[in-house]
Amino acid sequence: MFSEKNIWFGYSISIVVIVLVGVFSNQTLMYLEQSARKVTHSHVVLEQLNSFTSDLKDVQRSVRGYIIADNSDYLIPYQQSFSTVTKKLDTLRALTIDHPLHQSRIDSLQTHTAEFLSYYTGLIESRAVLGLDSVIAIVKEGRGRKTTDVILGIIDRMMMEERSLLDLREIEDRAAGRNMREVLLVGSAIALLFIVVSSTLVVRENRQRNKAEAALRLQASDLLTAKEKAESADRFKSIFLATMSHELRTPLNSIIGFTDIMQQGRSGPVNPEQHAQLGKVLTNARHLLHLINDILDISKIEAGKIEITHWPFHAGESIQKCVSMISPLAEQKGITLQNSIATSVGEMISDQRRFEQIVINILSNAVKYTERGSITVEARVIWEESKEVLKLRVIDTGVGIKEEDMQKLFQPFQRVNTGRSQNGDGTGLGLAICKKLSHLLGGDVDISSEYGKGSTVEISLPTKHD
Repeated sequence: MFSEKNIWFGYSISIVVIVLVGVFSNQTLMYLEQSARKVTHSHVVLEQLNSFTSDLKDVQRSVRGYIIADNSDYLIPYQQSFSTVTKKLDTLRALTIDHPLHQSRIDSLQTHTAEFLSYYTGLIESRAVLGLDSVIAIVKEGRGRKTTDVILGIIDRMMMEERSLLDLREIEDRAAGRNMREVLLVGSAIALLFIVVSSTLVVRENRQRNKAEAALRLQASDLLTAKEKAESADRFKSIFLATMSHELRTPLNSIIGFTDIMQQGRSGPVNPEQHAQLGKVLTNARHLLHLINDILDISKIEAGKIEITHWPFHAGESIQKCVSMISPLAEQKGITLQNSIATSVGEMISDQRRFEQIVINILSNAVKYTERGSITVEARVIWEESKEVLKLRVIDTGVGIKEEDMQKLFQPFQRVNTGRSQNGDGTGLGLAICKKLSHLLGGDVDISSEYGKGSTVEISLPTKHD
């Protein structure tokens, strides 16, 4: 006869196995999330490098058109690109702040870019004052071509290194995913074996007792089994969503990377029509990646699997970093992005990554739904109900929200009708994620809006964790 001690020993082993599998899975998911952020960061760096290169080429084409046609209308793209080149270098410096080699290369880029712009400015002045022959003589010296080759060489090295990092991280992601699946399968099998054995022992033990006690214990066992199955199903649902999201993101990142290479002509020449079609592939692939990330975030939050950490960081610097990241998107649409961060906004004890996720999400929404005008970011610290609270407001002059649609805000998979043609974009998860994350950080997010005039989003978060 098996004793109750042996039965409970079997259950204990099952619980230990399940806990260990859960801990390993959680650590693996955290690693995969961190790797995904690094992959996304590399893509942002590559996009900025491509945009910077494109601006330099715009300068060259514009000046050449002016020299040949002697028509100042050709200088409009030159003037526009001239004003954005330096800003994009500053954005690249902020994005690669933790990469000393890239920082050194950006120092070199700034020097050579200044020479590049000075050279083409000189060509414009020479054409206007001395005529075409003087320009031809300057060009024959080859100084412009040498400077351009140096700049493109530096950019190529930066892009090659970022792509190498992407390849390495994708390999590591796949290996971690395989390890997680293997541990889940083996751990689940072992736990199931112990549960089956222990349940069998319980049945044998119960047969030795009277019918009433046996019936009562059988009912309790059924309830316990149902509870464990329900909890197990919920746990595996969260793991499945996280794993499948990763399995989708890995090939999608490869599609984005290789399409980008093809669009640049690095795998062979492409004609203008092919270049345009590849651009559409890139746009839609990045949009799909954003949707997958949103679905993964909301599933983790609803399953209670998201972890919040509380460490000190400088809130003002974090806000400024988020504004710098979104600034290129605003500039592309001609939107003025300005910020007013009070000197009182200093150290904050909270989850910096989740805080910045909320801010970037809100800023991205503001840019998305603003066609012209400005976006203003205001931040200050106040005392509210005997505690210090950070108040962050994002004010835009966008399309606004109709009064009847206000109740749909912050609801998962709910999108409001803004009257824009791209209203169908997205999953309607952005604001829902911000709302839930702000609650996890002890705060809240609210929106006020007037249709046709713009919206104001206010984020309220405690500066210290209780």
